[in-house]
Amino acid sequence: MNTQFKYISDVMENQDGQDENTKMSNTDEASRWYAAHILLYSEFLDGIQDYYNVWENIYLISARSVDEAYSKADEIGQLEEKADKDSGHTCDDRPARWLFAGVRRLAECIDV
Repeated sequence: MNTQFKYISDVMENQDGQDENTKMSNTDEASRWYAAHILLYSEFLDGIQDYYNVWENIYLISARSVDEAYSKADEIGQLEEKADKDSGHTCDDRPARWLFAGVRRLAECIDV
């Protein structure tokens, strides 16, 4: 088995104008796997913010559609930000907190 990634942004529309992920999710109720790239960045709690440390986490998400996968990814990012509250996080020896920047990429994992 060889697993590959199919980027949602690269999906081509078929002849009837409906992209293949939407068409498949309407006819196939089985869940699919998506790799969600979630961005967080550090914000200093003191002094001047003259640079940002950015962190990218990749999560494997099971969902029935692209929209559901994106929604779950967004929720995970927001939960990551909330989990950092009062965590004592530091960045370069300065008190800081992680902030959710967004979902950078969503890729469907397919077997070929």
